[in-house]
Amino acid sequence: MWLLDRLAPEADNAMLEPFLHDPRGVYAWGRRLPPERRQELPQLELPSSDQTWKRTRYLQFLMSAWCDSCPQHQIDSLLDWPDSWWHALLRTDHGWLPSPTREFYRRCNEVPEVRRERVYSAIDKYIKLLSHPDDAVRHQARGFVLDAWLILLRDISTQNPSSEPCPPTPDDLPTWFKSVLSETPFARLAEIDRCLPHSANREHWAKSVWVWRHNFANWKNLHAYALCNPDGPVFDRLAEVTPQDELEAWDDLLIGQTVDNGQMRAFCRWVPPCYAEALRENFNHSDGDWRTCAFLNYLAKAPEPILQHQMRGAGDMLVWQTKLLDRRLFAPECARPAASLEDRQRILADPRLKDPFTP
Repeated sequence: MWLLDRLAPEADNAMLEPFLHDPRGVYAWGRRLPPERRQELPQLELPSSDQTWKRTRYLQFLMSAWCDSCPQHQIDSLLDWPDSWWHALLRTDHGWLPSPTREFYRRCNEVPEVRRERVYSAIDKYIKLLSHPDDAVRHQARGFVLDAWLILLRDISTQNPSSEPCPPTPDDLPTWFKSVLSETPFARLAEIDRCLPHSANREHWAKSVWVWRHNFANWKNLHAYALCNPDGPVFDRLAEVTPQDELEAWDDLLIGQTVDNGQMRAFCRWVPPCYAEALRENFNHSDGDWRTCAFLNYLAKAPEPILQHQMRGAGDMLVWQTKLLDRRLFAPECARPAASLEDRQRILADPRLKDPFTP
């Protein structure tokens, strides 16, 4: 079904109607719907199943199709997604669902200030439901507001960098976080925060804010922190702020490391094509995800003649590498391997990222 979705004509979803019982089938069909039929997706019946995860997975693909079929001139509907999906959310165990709000933030072409205002307006709409008498409605509203709040928290943090040292102990993080929210750029977030129930994740949010406030001017401080605190979000931010001529900065984070904490995925996102050869030494790493991620990224960034040369000498390659190289060179572009291997937790949250032909 993954392959059929990629090879089927984009303008024809009739051939996919027989597969509406399958999660990937309904996604392939739904994302091809014209704008005037997009609202058919929330009305589809979820399959009856004794397995909660199967229902959740089907709903994941339904909502993903609803997001992907949204034309650019209707992206504000992504902020009002609870209005369309309320009935499904209230009767489904809905862990791991996609975030239409994040889809809006990714696709919105407005200047950052305008984009933020549109999300604030959506929060103002649903925050009123936090006092609703129905527990299920309050739970859904809280999830929407918190998701939007975290999106804005990251955005404002990255737009307001700081070289302040990390609080020395976890016990200091809540106080530090409270002081950050008292700063002028975070004032509206602080107001919303007071409406949300206390969360055990505040320590994690505080640490994330400290990481996000690093930029191109103070990236070395974050690099030094990563040496003693190998953590996926830290590496993710390093991939965004490390200058493109600082290949050597990644040596301490990669060479001799046997545990995958997300540093290879971050390196793959950062490494420019001119440094693609630096990936080769990771092709036989002891960690399966590490070596697969490095090889996929090499296929995406190495020049075509080099890959053709590799294929002619494929007798020295492992079978899984030969298969991926063959796909990269000879499969239709829509069916070629992804540029990197996504984190397993991200794939659980967004099954669109799963490539069934990648080991």
